[in-house]
Amino acid sequence: MKQNFDLTEKHIIVCGYGRVGKQASVDLLNHYEKFVILERDERVIDQIKENQQFQYLNGDATEDEVLEKANIRSARALLATFPSDADNLFVIVTARALNPDLKIISRVSEEVNIDKLLEAGANEVIMPDKVGGSHMAQLVTRPDLIEFLDTLLLQSTEDVNLDEIQCLSVPDGKETTIASLELRQKAGVNVVGIKKAGGDFIHNPAPSIEVTNQDILLVLGTPAQIQTMRDLIKACND
Repeated sequence: MKQNFDLTEKHIIVCGYGRVGKQASVDLLNHYEKFVILERDERVIDQIKENQQFQYLNGDATEDEVLEKANIRSARALLATFPSDADNLFVIVTARALNPDLKIISRVSEEVNIDKLLEAGANEVIMPDKVGGSHMAQLVTRPDLIEFLDTLLLQSTEDVNLDEIQCLSVPDGKETTIASLELRQKAGVNVVGIKKAGGDFIHNPAPSIEVTNQDILLVLGTPAQIQTMRDLIKACND
């Protein structure tokens, strides 16, 4: 089994290096994520090797042995990107059995198979054709807004990014306000949203909104500002 892989925990497993898997890998790399690509076609492995920053395993992601080799039991997420819904189904079932806590995001080609993949253990399913069609329509109906969002979410830029981080600087069992965190003053970022522990979103939160260490902050800032914020929160948690 050909490989270039040394990740042991909290990494992401990308199953397949077709159009979707390739784009996912590029985006993960741009966000400095740790990930490994699983690909069974040796000819495609040669393409993966062209990017020396990619880690990979040459093997069938539907097989237990290959997923074990990718340290699936200590991974934090898996992307099933095959064009075949049947292949993605096998990957989901196998991966879920090996790691019950794994976050699994799957591609789906046929809308009738969405429920099957969710029932098999996927946390989320994405239909690329549907997403692409909606995006094209919105480029006509709301072109400036979509261009702005694409700049934030899809393009690597040194100007400004959207990112998320868990509010770990708040002590266990306590609450504090957005204003008290002083993220704007200390790091220069703006909090544009909050995902509460229960799953609800708060958009454009007021400074008086209270947060706990189970909440996720959605912030807007430059890469340097976002890194400063992460360093501040990490320092408070050490």
